[in-house]
Amino acid sequence: MVTRYTQGQARSSLEEESLIRYPIPLMLCRNNDGTVIDATGGDTKFSIGIVGWGGSTLVLKGEQSQNETELTTLVSEFRVPAEYIASANVKLIVHALYDDSGGGTTPTCTIDAEVYELLDTGSAAGPDLCASAAVALTTSFADKSFTITDAGLTAGDKLLIFVQTSVQEAGNSGWLQSIIGSMELQLDIKG
Repeated sequence: MVTRYTQGQARSSLEEESLIRYPIPLMLCRNNDGTVIDATGGDTKFSIGIVGWGGSTLVLKGEQSQNETELTTLVSEFRVPAEYIASANVKLIVHALYDDSGGGTTPTCTIDAEVYELLDTGSAAGPDLCASAAVALTTSFADKSFTITDAGLTAGDKLLIFVQTSVQEAGNSGWLQSIIGSMELQLDIKG
């Protein structure tokens, strides 16, 4: 049984838990230019949609690609929680796919991430902490994992997260589109 934090208890006396999930709400993500993600999207912009029977699942949809490559990028902030163990494991997990229901063919579809630590309250940022390369998307939802370089990270740090999908439709027979179903950071914690 894992001992949880209670007021006055030293965090060092608690058990360590590995890669605990911290969801990033899709509604709080923005397009790369800072604009709110809306239902219409646009050039290089995600749109927000409700899919599934009864409209029960919130997703972000990348720009549709037909006979070209479309890059669509979102950005989100994340504050490293108090229970994070300094310089311990961090992963970004993006649950995503590409949609081929528009009849597009000959696809090359990938997803990539960049994660920066904001060094002060101004515009300064450190180097890209994402140690993983772009990974392929398929037509089935799957978790795409990105390892974050954790050296020097501590509780309270603010991370700026960019996620970019690249969708190439080369057959000019219809469209393809990236879809993100969820995002989360996984962290090693005490408490």
